[in-house]
Amino acid sequence: SDALRATLARLLVLHEEPDAALSLLQSKEFFIAESNAELIDLYRETKLSQGLLFLKKGQTTSATAVLLEAGKLPGTIAASDFERPVVPKLAYYQGYALWLRGDGEVARKVWQKIAEMTGLEGEDAYYAGRALDRLGQRERAKVIFDSLAARSSSPGETRRAQARAHYLQGLGRAGRGQSEAARAAFQQALRFDATLIAAKRQLIELELPRDRPNIR
Repeated sequence: SDALRATLARLLVLHEEPDAALSLLQSKEFFIAESNAELIDLYRETKLSQGLLFLKKGQTTSATAVLLEAGKLPGTIAASDFERPVVPKLAYYQGYALWLRGDGEVARKVWQKIAEMTGLEGEDAYYAGRALDRLGQRERAKVIFDSLAARSSSPGETRRAQARAHYLQGLGRAGRGQSEAARAAFQQALRFDATLIAAKRQLIELELPRDRPNIR
């Protein structure tokens, strides 16, 4: 079934095998309908993980190409109902890819679009903070990161809700440059939800060299 294949794709990403996961998601036998936003996000997360793993290996050219195309969906995925003009997560990494290849001015324009978005919450807010940080607006970014870092969970919540709380807390700590605290939060998120591949992607990113100052 498609649900089983999606679970297998998640497991492949968690084991740092995004190429195999993408082969599965792009197969003609696996058609993702317009109504399934979760699987659409799975495909995008898999592409982002693939790009970051290329960076981890020092393969900048391959990483740049993958990150730039992370928002494009294959023919096996129909997603017209879910396309937003700017998806903060995708746009941030596309800007990062442009910056990596030396297109700094274009990258700044991409990040500016995210920074100008209003009403963002959770992960979307985090990427707005990252964009602000890149643009040198570190005090505004710090407000976002501090808010995320203050997230907490309660024992009465579902495991999935607790995983999300730890994930958002990890994002805030990562934004503040607190790598070890962020790593602990992402690992805790995975303990509550072992299929949360966004947390795995963040752990990969924490292994990359930092190219910006910490926010205190």
